Amino acid sequence: MTDHYLHRKSHRLNVHLTSQSEAIQNLTDDLLGEISSRISIQSRRRSRETLKKVLLNLIYNEITCGCIRYSRNKNDYAHHHRYGLLWLKYDRLIPLIDALIQLEYIEFLNGCWDKEQRQGLQSKIWTSPKFLEILINYLMNESFTDLLDREEPYQLIQMKDEKKRLIQYPEGRKIIQLRDQLKQYNRFINEQEISVNLTEAVMVDNTFWIDNFLKGLLDGSYKLKSFNLNSNIQELKSSTFTSTSSTIFSTIINTSIPNTTFNNHLQSLVALSSTKEELRNPFTDKLLTDQSFDIRDGFLSYLIFLNKAIKSFKKTKERKELLKVKKSLGELGIHNFDFILKYKSLHRVFNESFKNGGRFYGSPHINLPRHMRGFIHINGEPTIELDYDALHPTILYNLKGLEMVEDPYDIIPGPESRKIKKKVLLTALNAPSDKKAIRGIRKGLIDDGIRGDMLKDKFLKDLLDRTKKAHPLIESDIGSGKGKMLQNIDSTIANAILVELTKQKIPALPVHDSFVVPEQYEDELKKQMILQYKNILSFEPGITKKKKKYDNK
Repeated sequence: MTDHYLHRKSHRLNVHLTSQSEAIQNLTDDLLGEISSRISIQSRRRSRETLKKVLLNLIYNEITCGCIRYSRNKNDYAHHHRYGLLWLKYDRLIPLIDALIQLEYIEFLNGCWDKEQRQGLQSKIWTSPKFLEILINYLMNESFTDLLDREEPYQLIQMKDEKKRLIQYPEGRKIIQLRDQLKQYNRFINEQEISVNLTEAVMVDNTFWIDNFLKGLLDGSYKLKSFNLNSNIQELKSSTFTSTSSTIFSTIINTSIPNTTFNNHLQSLVALSSTKEELRNPFTDKLLTDQSFDIRDGFLSYLIFLNKAIKSFKKTKERKELLKVKKSLGELGIHNFDFILKYKSLHRVFNESFKNGGRFYGSPHINLPRHMRGFIHINGEPTIELDYDALHPTILYNLKGLEMVEDPYDIIPGPESRKIKKKVLLTALNAPSDKKAIRGIRKGLIDDGIRGDMLKDKFLKDLLDRTKKAHPLIESDIGSGKGKMLQNIDSTIANAILVELTKQKIPALPVHDSFVVPEQYEDELKKQMILQYKNILSFEPGITKKKKKYDNK
């Protein structure tokens, strides 16, 4: 079992991965032929699709240092036909995985009961050295940045239970209308070019590189459009190196990870090439030769190295600190960095009923760091972002026939920052009880790097009490789990805005309670945000234009 500590991060089998690569098609056919000599194949077409999904997930997780977790419980494969993918059945998937294990193409860890965590752990699989060896042969001439793509989900209107499992729901005219509206929006937005054009002053942390961009580049969410360095790549290639490859890699691995830059990574690849020695890992480092250089693959190589280097730290605290390390693009050696959204479709997720949730998900712009949204271009035009002011507290007041006249966060007494007070109120609105609210607030503060007495129960209870006293008119809503109901209202408003803008051929990107449109449509967006809010709540909302920032501070 190799590098098992690297596979601590597991991912569910991603059924939306696909590929148009001929090499992938050949690999799938050849392995299916080998497997069919061991097990009976009932439907070759569906078995082929199932095997292809498994192989694509293995490749994705190999590059990202992860593994696949999957259930061996037959009941977990009883999804309703509404969500499609009927060929991904227990009786088809499990025999294929077992055959790959028997053929020694994948390594595995059986599921078990974790006594400390008091929960069951699913089985895990990842690539074996034997599988990597054949991958190198099949994919040697493939670009990893274009290898995998992402499919739109079969069902655009989804409903999940409290455990976030997809469940059945009754069909009706309203649901058909919502689905048709979303299909129309997706058709329209997929005709637009949506790019993110970052300059060297933009600050980027390792969390974005590893958990957002690397994964998005590999799963078909993003594609590099243009890329320029501070230094000339030809100057790097003409440099003379005398170190051996083993010495170079030893130096890189032992260098402080936060100080690693794209330029010194390129220098190391050039040095490896100049030694004429075999590369350390042909599967991920076969990206630079003396004759040609693809900047996209070079940058992917850097991200792969950075990801693996960070995950090689066994202590969770060390990994978290490294993920927080932030540099400007200029400090990394990058002059400008433009990428496009390959995947732009949206779907909606309701929670347990059509009265809860319903927010939009899917398009990767939703998960971009906030400051990067200011660098989005649509069809080459700069954009603006308009945001509803304190949306959820305002909705609660409006539902009671009251107008929100003060900032709901600033009126909370105490020396804490507005950011902390906002986190407390919004977390408490989503929590079903005070106890769970305090737990959620503590986690949020820890994620923001706060330590010390502020995390103690006594302090957090006092902070929650002060929040309630500042809002006596909605005190009963705090710690009552109203968040999903509020999301249902804001998603209904968002849907109405998107429907109207799509009719006018105005491309818009929703981010829950804010919207991004080309600059020329700012007035129309504001008009629709006010109109659709008033149609539902009979009050005029506050709307703020987001300022362009180079950092998330």
